[in-house]
Amino acid sequence: DLTILIQGRCEEEQLQLWIDNYSDCNVIVSTWIDYDFNLNFPNNWKILKSEYPNRFVDMQNIDLQLVSTLNALKRVTTPLVIKIRGDEYYSNIESIYNQIKMEQDKIHTAPIFFRAWQFAEYHISDHIIAGTKERVMLMFKESKKNFDTGEMNISKWKLEGKFHRWITTEAPEERITKSYLNSIDPFRYDI
Repeated sequence: DLTILIQGRCEEEQLQLWIDNYSDCNVIVSTWIDYDFNLNFPNNWKILKSEYPNRFVDMQNIDLQLVSTLNALKRVTTPLVIKIRGDEYYSNIESIYNQIKMEQDKIHTAPIFFRAWQFAEYHISDHIIAGTKERVMLMFKESKKNFDTGEMNISKWKLEGKFHRWITTEAPEERITKSYLNSIDPFRYDI
């Protein structure tokens, strides 16, 4: 009932670790048309190579993440999904799986580059994003919609934990989180 979605720029060394340790799992590798691999992928894995978006607007590659993630999520047939970056490997997928099985009403993320609220509101980590397919799909659909329309792209710049001024954010983590929270409960979003 789980799909591991390996997304983005893929490194063969990390992919080989996934193959060695999770070859029996439902896995979708979602990357770009110019990536060629010298690997023997398991027959049950799906390899998607997307065209690059027509635009490249920021240094944080949010459009690339949104496009490759949504392309893969459309092909997920299981109720649960763990999205990870293609240039990383995690040996604790079972513990993430157990956590999302127990708490399916939440989005689960890793503590890697998870910035504290007093410094960067709404900043989750996008290295691992896990939950039900429905919730993760909602998160990325809303993020893509908001990215395309320019909504949710400002953040509070804080110095020493205190509000300084509003800035345009390029942080995908903030945009993704704000889009998700606003979509599930727009009346509580700013509280």
